[in-house]
Amino acid sequence: MPKATDVFDPEQHGIEAVIRARKVAEQHFEYELSNDPDEILVSMKSFDPMFTTILRDTGRGSNDVFRCDTVDEQREFYRSGREHMDMIETPMFTSIGSDWYAFVHGLTGSRLKATGDMLHSEIIGVLPTSPGEDTIAGEIGLSFPIFGKQGDAPGAVAHERVASFGLLRRWLAAIQQRDADELASLYTDRMQGALFDPVQGAVVTVRGKVGVRDLYGAAFDAYDGLDVELIIRLIDRWYIFAELRWRYDEQGDAKMFRTADVFVPTPENEVIAQLGIGTRAVVAATDRVGAATGSHGAG
Repeated sequence: MPKATDVFDPEQHGIEAVIRARKVAEQHFEYELSNDPDEILVSMKSFDPMFTTILRDTGRGSNDVFRCDTVDEQREFYRSGREHMDMIETPMFTSIGSDWYAFVHGLTGSRLKATGDMLHSEIIGVLPTSPGEDTIAGEIGLSFPIFGKQGDAPGAVAHERVASFGLLRRWLAAIQQRDADELASLYTDRMQGALFDPVQGAVVTVRGKVGVRDLYGAAFDAYDGLDVELIIRLIDRWYIFAELRWRYDEQGDAKMFRTADVFVPTPENEVIAQLGIGTRAVVAATDRVGAATGSHGAG
């Protein structure tokens, strides 16, 4: 006998990859507690390239981009970091799986070796999964920065998140309209980031409005029939996370790739930092739900 909820179909395709991504992301932070670089690397990709992109010293006001492109660089990153402190706890209170990455938001607690003092940091990360291994392929993220938006006061209505929502809507609209100048206007000149360049199929370092305009302008010029849609939008008091689907035409075939980015907005609602990653391009599915409406929207 049919049940009332039989109208909902549980799509099984890809769900195991979603569960896997969440598990390997959380597993990585458990390995971090060993404070042994080689032990931590067990939870990470065993072959090059590595895709770690972080902002270091955000608590001191720096938005400089730091990257690890190889396993050896990743090992040295952990070795140098553990010289002065040990990580004691890593509660990830947000853990969202995708079929190619996991997004986490949580805390890290570390003890300074020289004094025994404890330091706590609030962090976010996008952790892409490795092909053929139950590991992550890098860490993309940062800890709560002093140069970004600090959020609403405790108990206050979430007006600052609404303002960040407005910034993301304008950002997405500029991409959908292929307007590189408008897109660049949403960034501060101090912006530093590591963005996925669809033309190169690689993550590249980008600085300032000009860098943003050049990267996205080249992408807009490279693809015919470009159609970009929002997959995930997550807005917290100090960051924005967004995943997009990019669809385009190539010699009569429909292709698509996906991108995932974290943004730090300033109190003036300009983007001061952005870190991202993207997938390879594949043939797009022929069935496009809602395509008949022709509506793009701004997320």
